[in-house]
Amino acid sequence: MTPTKAVTAQLRKAELRLKRRHGVRVHMDKIAADRSHVLCTTWRSGLAVLQRRMDEHEIVDLVHDALRPLHTIGLRPLVGVVQKRTLAEVPEILMADPFHLLAALRRAEESGNGPAGISLEEAERRSAVLSTRRVLK
Repeated sequence: MTPTKAVTAQLRKAELRLKRRHGVRVHMDKIAADRSHVLCTTWRSGLAVLQRRMDEHEIVDLVHDALRPLHTIGLRPLVGVVQKRTLAEVPEILMADPFHLLAALRRAEESGNGPAGISLEEAERRSAVLSTRRVLK
């Protein structure tokens, strides 16, 4: 199942907010074999001198909050934090593919591990509930 336009827009905003405010980048590596989890790698980018120090659990909390719209399409993020210098290649931010989710879904479908789809109506309903919760807070 591909994410709705609303979910994609929410993820795009969250990706840019993480990058600008906290210097945190996230890449969705793959969909797990159980078809309900997405494995994510996250790291700090930019100049460490200009950023406040953050513990790994703070970074994971920020990322989980940013990836909350994934729950509307039936995916739960599993987040791992790495040091930027350990990455062979740092992927660029793509406006059409926030957090590289669509690429991960495409790879999963090609390998036969696509996410257990929920109906488009259910995804829209979950998205509306998620948006309503944010407004009420």
